[in-house]
Amino acid sequence: MTRFHTGVRRGAALAAAAALAAAALPASAAPRATAASALNGTFRIQGGSYFRMRFPTGGAYFKNPDSRARDKTYTLLSAGTAGGLVTGIYQGQPRRAFDGRGNSRAGAIVRPQAFAGIRFGLATFPKDPQTRRGVPRPTFTLAGRRIYGQTTALTAAWNRLYFNQGAPKPGSARSIAIGAFNPATRRYVLSWSSRITGGPFNGFTGVWRLTGTFVRR
Repeated sequence: MTRFHTGVRRGAALAAAAALAAAALPASAAPRATAASALNGTFRIQGGSYFRMRFPTGGAYFKNPDSRARDKTYTLLSAGTAGGLVTGIYQGQPRRAFDGRGNSRAGAIVRPQAFAGIRFGLATFPKDPQTRRGVPRPTFTLAGRRIYGQTTALTAAWNRLYFNQGAPKPGSARSIAIGAFNPATRRYVLSWSSRITGGPFNGFTGVWRLTGTFVRR
């Protein structure tokens, strides 16, 4: 059995809890301040984390010929040099953002992954490269075992282009990142989706799932 499928099985209970949380609340809902505490630290990215890209018509997903998964609609993610997504800070990119082939060199959050012949990386910026809006650092709160957060600053870099892949999108409050957390094991799962604007995949939707262990700062 592949590491991907093993990771998915380990996170199944958490994923189910996240789905229940999403179904119970409107997309823009947030927990009451009195019921929540801040999650400050690193969402370490481990097996079972992935990116998918849904066609504008919905339903079907783009098949990435470079995917390491058996199902090529899944692009597997592995931890970058920082171990994963860090709350409360911006995780930028090297001064030389791309190599000569357009491969992203942003490797703090995830190790750059091949996608349709070119590697993409992830970074979080204080100013969104697409809209030029100032955006907040990633923040998350924990209410019981439910995680609520915003990843507005998250941006994918690919082929010398940038695509905001945060939730909610800059200037919007329509959706957030939702997940679940097991305090005994420190295992978490986070999921969100973000519409792609511009470039060859304009109108597609990025679907993100991060899972692993959360390490408090």
